[in-house]
Amino acid sequence: MSAFYIALSVFLVSVGVVLVGIKCFFEFFPKKPDIPHSPLTRWFSGKRWFSNKLFLPIKNWYAGLNENLRILINITFVLLVSRIILYVIAYIGYCSFGDMNAPGFFNTIEKIWSGCDAPRYFHIAQNGYLSQGEYNDIINIVFFPLYPLLMRAFYYVFGNYFVSGIFVSFISLVTACFFFYKLLLLDYKKDTSQRIIKYFLIYPFSMFLSAVYTESAFMALSLMSIYFMRKKNWLGCGIAGLFAAFCRAQGILLLLPVAYEILLQLRKNKKWSFKYLYALAIPVGMLAYLLINKVVTGEWLKFMEYQSFYWRHSFTPFTNALQENFAHIVSDNSMRSLVNWIPEFAMFFIGFALLIAYFKRIRTSYLLYAGAFILISYSGTLMLSGARYILGAFPIFIGMGLMTKNKTTDRLLTLGCIMYQVIIIVCYAFDRHIL
Repeated sequence: MSAFYIALSVFLVSVGVVLVGIKCFFEFFPKKPDIPHSPLTRWFSGKRWFSNKLFLPIKNWYAGLNENLRILINITFVLLVSRIILYVIAYIGYCSFGDMNAPGFFNTIEKIWSGCDAPRYFHIAQNGYLSQGEYNDIINIVFFPLYPLLMRAFYYVFGNYFVSGIFVSFISLVTACFFFYKLLLLDYKKDTSQRIIKYFLIYPFSMFLSAVYTESAFMALSLMSIYFMRKKNWLGCGIAGLFAAFCRAQGILLLLPVAYEILLQLRKNKKWSFKYLYALAIPVGMLAYLLINKVVTGEWLKFMEYQSFYWRHSFTPFTNALQENFAHIVSDNSMRSLVNWIPEFAMFFIGFALLIAYFKRIRTSYLLYAGAFILISYSGTLMLSGARYILGAFPIFIGMGLMTKNKTTDRLLTLGCIMYQVIIIVCYAFDRHIL
C-alpha cells in the first residue's frame, strides 16, 4: 500500500476525531439552548392507496390500525417481496454460472445460503460448543452463541436448521428496520428516513442480512438499544445491548453512545438517576460469552487463539490492515478483488468521508459509535469481511440518505447499489468465497 493511502486513512480518522471532539465540546458547553426535534408521528397520513371501492374495507381496516402496527406491516411486506427477489436472483446466478442441473428451487436455495460460515452455526445450534472432538468443530467457539441459540429454539417449530436460521434472520431484519425507522423519525423527515432505510437494504453487502449470519440479529438488537437510549428507557437499552454483546463482539461498543448520552443528560439536567446503571448490563453479554469460553475450554480468551491460528485474525492497527488489503488488490485476480478486496478497502474511506461530511447533521453519540465500530472492525489481519461488518455502522447510511436529497443523485446511487448488489449475490451463489 502506498504512503498516500496510509496518510489518507490517518487523515480521515484524525479529522473525524477532531470534528467529533469539537461537537462534543459545544454540546456540553452550548452557547444557546438546543431546539428539540419533533418526531413525525404519521406514516401514510393523507395518502390514498386503494382507489378501487373493492378494497375500501381493507383501507378502512388499515387506517384504523395503530401507527406502529402499520409501519410494521409495510416493512414486513417490503422485506418479504425484496427477499424473494434476492433469493430468485441467487438461484438464477447459481444456475447460470454454477450448476445448470440445479436440484430444484428450494434445494438450490438451501445449498446457496448454507455456505461459508452457515454450517458452523448449524453445528453450534445442533451440538453446542465442544471441548473435545474434531479440531474443526472445537474452534466453532469463536462464533458468538445468541444466533445459534435462536436457531435451536425455532428448530423445534420448523424441524430444519436452515429454515429456522432464515426465519430468525428475516424476523430480525423486520425488527431492525422497524427500530431504525422509528429512530430516524426522531431527527429527520419521513422522506429522508425512508431513503436511509432504502440504502441500508440495497447496500451491496446487505445480502448477509438475509443469510444464515448474525448480521440481522445484531442489527435488530443494537438499533433497539440505541432507540431505547434516545427514549430514555435505560432498562430496555441495557437489556437489548446485553443481547447485542452476546451476539457479536462489536456489541460492547454500544457503551460508547450510551455513556455519552448519559453524560450529556447529567450535564444538562444536573441530576443523577439510578436508572443510568441499567446501561451496565451491556458488557454482561460479553462477559457471559467469555464465561462460556472458560467453562468449555478452561480459558477466558480461548476464542482469540483459535481466531489467530485458524483464521489468521489477530489485532493490528487499521493502517496495517488497509495496507494488507491493498496488497491483495494488486496481487489477486480481478474477480476476487472486485467482490472482496476493493469494496472492503473503499468502504473504510467512504464510511469516514460520509461521517465527516455530515457530522453536523448526525447525532454525536452515533458518530462516536460508528467511528469506533469502523476502526475496531478494520483492526484485524487478513480482513475479508470489512464490507460486511460496515453494516453495523448504521450512521453511514444516514450519510447516504442525507447526500441523496437531489433526485438525480438518489437515482444514480440507487441504481449503482442495486447493480453491485446483484453482482455480489450472483458471485456468492456460485461460491466466490464472499465473507
